[in-house]
Amino acid sequence: MPAKKKTTKKQTKKQPDDLEVVEDRIVRTPKVIERKRVVKRFARFSPMGFGIGWGVIGALMMVLITVGAMFGYFTMTASLLLDVYSYFGYSISTLGILLGAIYGFVDFFILSALFASIYNALS
Repeated sequence: MPAKKKTTKKQTKKQPDDLEVVEDRIVRTPKVIERKRVVKRFARFSPMGFGIGWGVIGALMMVLITVGAMFGYFTMTASLLLDVYSYFGYSISTLGILLGAIYGFVDFFILSALFASIYNALS
């Protein structure tokens, strides 16, 4: 019976997943480069789209609170809205529903578009 040859493995340091040794050089693999390209391209918010989406939600919330206050619900929230927006003509009325929707859309649009712009600048 022939003697078994002992094989020795070279002890190498474990490379991160995105690095590969090719011809004695460490290079980034195309899969990781592509993933970073995709993340850079799609991990951003459109400030206009983000603003419009949250603006609609803000308008709906203002309408819901105003209509609810007309029927005796959300009284504390409605009083807070009156404190903030009464200087601009907002009241608990049918005109207040329209003005509240406009103010809610504008406020939420500006804040969320600003948030998306800052997020994109930092990422």
